Amino acid sequence: MTPEVVRFAVPVVGGFLAFMAIYWATGAGFKEVKEDWAGAFSKFNPVRVKEYLYLRWIKLFGGTPYIYYHYSPRPNISSFRHFTHFGTRRAAEDVCLRKLEDERITDASHTMYTVSIDVGAAKWVDLEDSDSPTPGRLAHHLNEYFAGLNESALVKDPWVFSHISQGDLDLSQYGALDLSDEFIKFAKSATGYDQQYIKEQARAEGYRILANELVKRGYAGIRYLNAHEDAGSISFAVADTSLVKIRGKEPLFQ
Repeated sequence: MTPEVVRFAVPVVGGFLAFMAIYWATGAGFKEVKEDWAGAFSKFNPVRVKEYLYLRWIKLFGGTPYIYYHYSPRPNISSFRHFTHFGTRRAAEDVCLRKLEDERITDASHTMYTVSIDVGAAKWVDLEDSDSPTPGRLAHHLNEYFAGLNESALVKDPWVFSHISQGDLDLSQYGALDLSDEFIKFAKSATGYDQQYIKEQARAEGYRILANELVKRGYAGIRYLNAHEDAGSISFAVADTSLVKIRGKEPLFQ
């Protein structure tokens, strides 16, 4: 080996070993390196490459990772509803596997969405994992949370959300809730719609009201420790949907 080769090889090999030492010290094992690299660069998926490089930077130099995932059977989402759940890729994949077992879901276009959420700059309500509660249950959970902080209830009459959860379109039951003009118009002309569609629209309105009240208090949404999908990982149910930026989408099972 010539002196020139040695002078070139020593810093290269030394730099690589230093990188691996730092990487290992941050908690990443060789198995993780291999799996992440394979996932990022298989089929030259540019979204996964950007994600891989960013998360490696975060692991080495600190910061709050902002890349999260959401699985949906719908391929053309341009914005997400209030309290949509985002978490690790594995959590989203677990949701997908559960949905595949649901015989009610037909003609689905299974899609993995990659989003960015600046979670470190936001304030979150920390709750236990309760799957996807109805607006009525969520209202009670949030009221209990604020009661524990000796703060006033998020909504004064959470019982009215039980009507929303059941798709009750009798507007006189909703008390002083700040209903949207779109929902009022829908409720007044919803005859002929399928009951499931009515429930979906009513629940969306309930979530919108709760999200608005939460944002007024300076909270971006709910943070929870997963009990089911990728158990032990952190997920977010986002109230302030302006924080969610879609970075890419990936069709699954193709």
